Amino acid sequence: MIKKAYAKLNLALNIVDLRPDGYHNIETIMLPLELHDSIEINVAPNRSVDDFVVCDNYNVGISKYNLCHKAINIARQQWKFRQHFDIFIHKNIFLQSGLGGGSADAAAVLKAIVKILNLKVTNDELIAVARQVGSDVPFMLFNKPAVISGVGDHIEYFDFNNKYNNYYVLLVKPLAGLSTTAVYSEYEKCEKIFFQINACKEAFVKGENFKGLMGNSLEAPAFALLPELVDLKKSLEEYGFEYVFMTGGGSCMVALTDNKRLANKALKRYYTDKEHYEAELTAFYKKKDKKC
Repeated sequence: MIKKAYAKLNLALNIVDLRPDGYHNIETIMLPLELHDSIEINVAPNRSVDDFVVCDNYNVGISKYNLCHKAINIARQQWKFRQHFDIFIHKNIFLQSGLGGGSADAAAVLKAIVKILNLKVTNDELIAVARQVGSDVPFMLFNKPAVISGVGDHIEYFDFNNKYNNYYVLLVKPLAGLSTTAVYSEYEKCEKIFFQINACKEAFVKGENFKGLMGNSLEAPAFALLPELVDLKKSLEEYGFEYVFMTGGGSCMVALTDNKRLANKALKRYYTDKEHYEAELTAFYKKKDKKC
């Protein structure tokens, strides 16, 4: 079976506070993208131990700490199946980018297991397992725009059908990635700034300008750790993109426009400079997944 694992972006992100358990409460708008990894998963015949996960990007860790391994192990404990799996990941989502590639892969694996084994699992049960795998994994199950809060455990879905649905989404990432742990650690040293998440969402849904409402609390610490992001954001703004911002903990910058010529021109500029950047042109995910 082959499953698509769709990337996400954070249209706006607040780090609310630090919890006693060491995790941070967040408030964010997440939107699924058409950019995706492809996950091939099959039951391993005649094997009673071990799941094998391989990837065509050698930089992806495939140890027991890989989120796909974690997803299988938690699902096996929860749903009491004995089968083991062979998994191949064709990687398109940039690593250490804030695009949620690892979480998307894990979500795709969970959905594939349910379908392959014909498990009688409700959406709530699926979400409960996904929450144990990682904070972004529940969102990745359904590929629907949502406002996320808490540690990723509160999800409020919403729909939009306006001009932004047809925007081009340019993703540009310096070759250097950023560790989420390092960015959050740096955040504790920075001035705390909060953005208008709900107002941003409402403007976005109505097709209104949301530039003065959006922002990412992790942008300042990410810029401190990787100063070339400052120049990258400036260069994308100078190209004429309507919105330019960092997604998640970085290091991917997002540029939005309804101008196809501008989007393709900028893509060519960054995509051909493979010594410094990774770049992709994508769009917001438009299909409505009604089933897992």
